Amino acid sequence: GGGHLSGRLVRGGVEPEPSLDQFYEADHRLERTGAVRAIIQSWPKDRGNLVLVTHQPNVTALANLDAEEGEIVVMAVAADGTLAVYGRLKPASRRAAKPAGG
Repeated sequence: GGGHLSGRLVRGGVEPEPSLDQFYEADHRLERTGAVRAIIQSWPKDRGNLVLVTHQPNVTALANLDAEEGEIVVMAVAADGTLAVYGRLKPASRRAAKPAGG
């Protein structure tokens, strides 16, 4: 489900990646999360940044945090090979509105 929306953005295009599809059963969580970690950890640094588009349960499993629907989570491979969260951007509809001019 949803594979047409999950993929890697490559030079302005999208490359479908089945491991980024949404999983509905817990037994798929470890398999899919491991596959995505392998993609991230093997991405050549000379190719620039890797942008993955996936579903909230996948982000939650990868980042080990309670990601919101539509949230962007910026991660990088740490020196020890694990994934580290460097930032989060919540959807505008979920952020507190700031007064105009302030």
